[in-house]
Amino acid sequence: MIEYPRIFSLSTVGIRKHYNQDYLLHRVRTDFTGNNGIGKSLIADLFQLIFIGQKSKISFGTESFKNKDRHIHTIPYDTDDAYVFIHIEFKKNEFITIGTNIGNKRSRPLKSFWILNQAYNDNDKKDLETLSLNADQLSYSKDFLKDGHFLPISQLARHLKKNKKGFLKSFTDVEDKKEYYEFLYSNELLPINLAIDENMDAFAKVIQSFSKANSLDTESDKILKDFLFENSLDTLQSKYQSNKEKLEKLINEYNELDEEIHTIELKQEVLGDLKELQQLKNESQKKYLIAKYHINYFRYDKVATNCTDTSDKIKKETDFISNLKKGVPKIEKQIGITKSEYDTYSNAQIFFINYKNLFNTRSKKLESLNQLQKMKLPIIDQANLVEIDIDEYGDQIIIEKINKLNSALEKYGTIHNINEKTLSQRKIITEYKEKKTSELADLEALNRILSAGEDGSLIAQIIKNGRNLTVEEETVLFGLLKNVHLEKPDNPSKGTQFTKDSSLLKYDNIEDDKVNSGYWFKVGALRTFVPYSNEKQIFADTAKMKIAKKKKQNAIDEQIKSIKNELVEILKFEKGDVNNLSSVDELKNLNKNFKDFSLYESSKIAMSIAESLSTKILTDQKELAQSLQELEMLEKKIPIKITDEKIDDQLTSYIQKIAAKKSVYKELQNKLKNSKSTITQKEDNLTTLNELLTAKEKERDDLKKQYEDALTNFKKHFKLLNINDLKPTNLDSIDLDDLSKQHNKHKDNYINAYGKASSQFDTTKDDLEVKNQMDDQNYSFEVLELVLLGPKIKHTENLAPALKKSNQNRTKVMQAITQAMLRIFKLTKTKYKDFEKIVEDLNDFFSERLISDKYNFKIDFTPNETFKIDWMKNLQSSTQAAYSEGELQFSDSVESFVEKIFTETTSYNEKIKFSDLLDPKTYFDLSTRLLDKDGVDQTGSTGQSYTAIVLLGIGRLSIVQKEDRKGVKFLILEEVSNMDKGNFNTFPNIAKEFGYQMLTMTPEPYGSNENEGWYLHHLIEGYEDVNINYAMPSSYFKTNESREDLSDYLKNINKQ
Repeated sequence: MIEYPRIFSLSTVGIRKHYNQDYLLHRVRTDFTGNNGIGKSLIADLFQLIFIGQKSKISFGTESFKNKDRHIHTIPYDTDDAYVFIHIEFKKNEFITIGTNIGNKRSRPLKSFWILNQAYNDNDKKDLETLSLNADQLSYSKDFLKDGHFLPISQLARHLKKNKKGFLKSFTDVEDKKEYYEFLYSNELLPINLAIDENMDAFAKVIQSFSKANSLDTESDKILKDFLFENSLDTLQSKYQSNKEKLEKLINEYNELDEEIHTIELKQEVLGDLKELQQLKNESQKKYLIAKYHINYFRYDKVATNCTDTSDKIKKETDFISNLKKGVPKIEKQIGITKSEYDTYSNAQIFFINYKNLFNTRSKKLESLNQLQKMKLPIIDQANLVEIDIDEYGDQIIIEKINKLNSALEKYGTIHNINEKTLSQRKIITEYKEKKTSELADLEALNRILSAGEDGSLIAQIIKNGRNLTVEEETVLFGLLKNVHLEKPDNPSKGTQFTKDSSLLKYDNIEDDKVNSGYWFKVGALRTFVPYSNEKQIFADTAKMKIAKKKKQNAIDEQIKSIKNELVEILKFEKGDVNNLSSVDELKNLNKNFKDFSLYESSKIAMSIAESLSTKILTDQKELAQSLQELEMLEKKIPIKITDEKIDDQLTSYIQKIAAKKSVYKELQNKLKNSKSTITQKEDNLTTLNELLTAKEKERDDLKKQYEDALTNFKKHFKLLNINDLKPTNLDSIDLDDLSKQHNKHKDNYINAYGKASSQFDTTKDDLEVKNQMDDQNYSFEVLELVLLGPKIKHTENLAPALKKSNQNRTKVMQAITQAMLRIFKLTKTKYKDFEKIVEDLNDFFSERLISDKYNFKIDFTPNETFKIDWMKNLQSSTQAAYSEGELQFSDSVESFVEKIFTETTSYNEKIKFSDLLDPKTYFDLSTRLLDKDGVDQTGSTGQSYTAIVLLGIGRLSIVQKEDRKGVKFLILEEVSNMDKGNFNTFPNIAKEFGYQMLTMTPEPYGSNENEGWYLHHLIEGYEDVNINYAMPSSYFKTNESREDLSDYLKNINKQ
């Protein structure tokens, strides 16, 4: 018999792996199987998305390869909007559809939706039958697509409505979704009201506990508490907050009374201390004023004597300065005379130096002119003069060039002869070089011809063939084909040529071109021009050439070497270098003077100099006359007599005289400087003495004022005493600064205490009379005492009765606070008992269901040894004890007071929060065990642990449900492969007993201990895209004995 409501089917649209799929769910058991990574575990995540629908509360139990956690926005594949939904059959053939829209962006919220037969709002009164869909109206994955395309949810609603598939309504915000959950709960489609946050949290925890990667840690006390119990702390704190205002009023009243008592006691203490400070101040003031008077009078007398001595010293220094100032004008006059003489000699020094330099230059010029005038000049050859500037040549160079010219003319007669001899010798050399160069070219050409005939060349082959060549053929051979190879060379370079046909050179391929003096050589369609050759033909008879080739080549090489050596020696001769031309008959008589035209050219220059020398001599004579005049002018500017002998020594003596005059001038300057410096120093000393005298006079007057002020002050405060009768015995041993510091210290202490006392209490803080005392610096103790204590108490001895009354009132308030706290913690204790009862009920549930048919799962509820719930009994007595000992303080808050009482009661030394004390979970610990039949602890296998977790989840849901209501229930088993068959068979029984639909995910499903079958969906990886499974899973109706295709099975059922 089918129990309603039940989940009829699960559909996916655009979901990774599943993509567009529809899975029918069996009323008891449905298996999802397939290889790892096929998307089995994703089914559990999809159920979270459908029923929880809040990202903050969803925690997937599966992991991806690249990321530790699967993210919601990565579930859509190849679409912006994916959908997962279920059809709930609440009566036979009456359905509603619920699901979730999943966006592919992290920022997009989950949108829950339902699909009903009619539009429905929260205030509508339509019953569920009216809103239900029939089987033909149900939408499956294909119905969510339009022309094969995915739709956003707003367009999807219009699409379904248009195709008569119902009315879709979506819910986005948390508050909107409460309407969604209230609808499902009120119509008994869900057994739990997920609109309540605590129920939603519990439901989410149970679903997530089924996930293999996030298995419930039954070893963790905190996780167990959070899983099994709702958060009662908020309720307790709310209860506390509702009573907090009353508590705060009591605490304020207590603190006001406590403050009043404290203030009275404090006033008594402050006034007593202030009186003592007043007495210390007065005694130290008397000692100080007596010492100040006598010490300052003694110092005054001493400073007055010092003032007289300083006045005498000032008069003596003034007379000394006057005498120094009288001698200054005489020194300045001597400096003026010496300075004038020194400037005259010093300014003339440059004239003396110029005179010496000009005198020496003129003497050398006279000597050179004398040599020029005495020199023998050649007969001027007008035909061999060149244009020169004789001023470019020095006198010695002129003499040297003319002497060389005279020597050359003696040897060769005339400059013309020198030129002729040079031309003749150059002709001999040139003709010889041309002859040898021509011979060398002929020899090298012949050598090239012979060398070109090496093996492998076209020429060698022609020689080998013994064929005579015509002039035309030989010209083409040596002009164009001499480097052509007969085989392909191993290391060719740019332009390398070869042919395998030695008959390439044919007379028929050559065309004579007399107009251009050459031949055109034809190779295929290409013609190349070769000019005529002037060389002799050597291949007219190749037979003779072969015989003489080697011998001739050796002789040619020796001749080439000899000619090159001769040309090198000729080049050395032409450069003027050492050479060896003596072995060459034609050149052995060469004259090195005629190696080039340098002798000829230098001779013409010397002849031109000789021609211009008379003009130069006249110019030099004029310059000497002018320099004589300059010497006479310079001599007039020099203040001493100068002779023409030893002019350098005269200049040295003159410079020494300048130095001596400068030394005298410096000495006089130093004398003047020292006199002025002494005057300045003495005047500074005089200023210092005057300042010292002024300071001493001021000190004298200050000391007089101080001893007079001390006397006046003493008479003011101590009128009955005579200060002269109280002179200390030893003034030198008295430290006046120390007495002053002592007095100021006691005075400051009194003033500070006075100020603190006046500002410490509201009664004196702004009192005008006390303020006047402080402004006038009188600081009267009596005035402060009267204002501080007021007209009722006036004096300190009247404080005792007031203190007694305030203490009585404070005790009553303390008792009221204690009673209020006891009422609050009573609720904490009640919740503690409730939690203990829940654990007992769960253990009763577990005791009837053995794991592996032999183990009992048990939760241990253990009172916390550190935080015992019974500490609350001591709250009243501890508060009373603290009050009696004067340690009861409400300076911060009642919370901190309770925390302190707990610490003192339990001897707990660490920090404890008030919220922890209020939380009933603080006072016990939870742990789990697997017990055998003898009650002995067992570790348990992974499968047994998972079985325990599932049982714990079912038990937790039963706590939340509180009452037996209809609604879809499902159980997701992801760790089936870790269970043995015995443990697995527990769950179908549990599913039947509690009305759960069971979904398993495993590569290898177990059979059943029941005869009734179940559905199995075998997921198959897609061929074209690994992220999209095969479009149609292999779905079966399965029993222990057989397997039937699910579609065939359903057809057969419908026929019955």
